[in-house]
Amino acid sequence: MAQDNRTAPKDISTFSPRHRPAGTAKLSVDCNVAQGKLIQWPTSPLNQPADRTITTVQIAIEDQVFAEQLGSLLAGDNRHRVYFVDRPNPAMDGVVVVDETTLGRLGVLEESVAVRCIVLKKDSSDPDKLWDAGVRYLVPAEYPPSLVQTVILGTEMRLNIEQSSR
Repeated sequence: MAQDNRTAPKDISTFSPRHRPAGTAKLSVDCNVAQGKLIQWPTSPLNQPADRTITTVQIAIEDQVFAEQLGSLLAGDNRHRVYFVDRPNPAMDGVVVVDETTLGRLGVLEESVAVRCIVLKKDSSDPDKLWDAGVRYLVPAEYPPSLVQTVILGTEMRLNIEQSSR
């Protein structure tokens, strides 16, 4: 008479009968773990950033809450060094974020700063006046910090492309 295998208990971790013959032991699947060694899983180059450089961002805006939120977002990715300044330093590389009040104190921007400057503008702003001051990136002041962060990342990409083509 045939035995019904459906009722026999099974060890699903090894797909072998639960009751082993005397003298046999269940082997560990990973011998290195049993010996206390940890083997790192290799990471794909696609998951690693191609460029691990730190980018400098100078934030010179009057709205301190907005500035801190934006700075936290940027510093949180470990790829940005954020400086909160009253007046941006043109000698520092990287992106500069200013508001119209700060821009008014700066006057006409140097070309090296103008190509990497993002201005948070009010609805009443005159875009022609800002263009004449050297500004090429305008973001409405009411946009959330996460959107300004995206504009900063896009500006960095453009600057990197321009630098690599020189």
